[in-house]
Amino acid sequence: MKLRMLSIMFAALLLLTLTPVVKAIAAGGITVDSVEATPGSKVAVPIRLIGNIVPIAGIQVALRIESSFFTIDSVSLEGSIKPVGMMSAIAIDNATDSVGIILYPDNSSYPYSTISAASGLLATLHGTVSGDAPLQDIGVDSIFHGTSSIMWTGAGFSDDQGLFYEASVFHAGAVMVQTSTAIDEGMDGNQLPNDFSLSQNYPNPFNPTTTISFTLPVGSSVRLDVFNVLGQKVVTLLEERLSAGSHQVSFDASEQPSGIYFYRLTSSQGKLTKKMVLLK
Repeated sequence: MKLRMLSIMFAALLLLTLTPVVKAIAAGGITVDSVEATPGSKVAVPIRLIGNIVPIAGIQVALRIESSFFTIDSVSLEGSIKPVGMMSAIAIDNATDSVGIILYPDNSSYPYSTISAASGLLATLHGTVSGDAPLQDIGVDSIFHGTSSIMWTGAGFSDDQGLFYEASVFHAGAVMVQTSTAIDEGMDGNQLPNDFSLSQNYPNPFNPTTTISFTLPVGSSVRLDVFNVLGQKVVTLLEERLSAGSHQVSFDASEQPSGIYFYRLTSSQGKLTKKMVLLK
């Protein structure tokens, strides 16, 4: 199955261009969302393009699921930024906990359909968490075999001239397997939150300040970072130990340009990421 996956990927890559492929300076990046799940549940994990600056004629993304407790059932391109006229090849190999996604041009039609968006949804992994999965994060990371390997690897892009770009950044995601925390029925209005959660910032879009809210079911060391669309960290808003409960942090973006930003909450419960828009 693994060899079959690699042969499919190589065949698709050969269709990317009729001109020699040249490795170029890094372009856009790839980010995998972190999502919550419970043992035995179905879950969808979005994969996104960020910080793109070139017309993309082809994309390759090779991923490894870092635990056999999460099985990939399918990969959906519904709602993605793949244009009409762009082909796709998807290979799932649960024996090696890996999945490959290729978007490539239809060589029978020129000029090629390209992706010009700076960011957007590329694909969504649909999978099942095993009923006996432990309560822990299951990483979804890129497969990288090393620069000397001939195996299809990592994440990258090809433009309509045959120039190949390595992804400038790759943010791994996770399926965060957890269960609700039992709460005493007699606590009434002072109950602690059941879940580790990150709310959408408010207001959104914002200018220049916004509030980010999150909840912790247990006391934990917490870090809250903000990244731009290139995957570069803009600021760390919070890095300290907090008690269980609801918390709010203000983000002042007076010195930042308009655009899309991502904020990531990290604690012992896992990682959560959301998108926000600054409009000046």
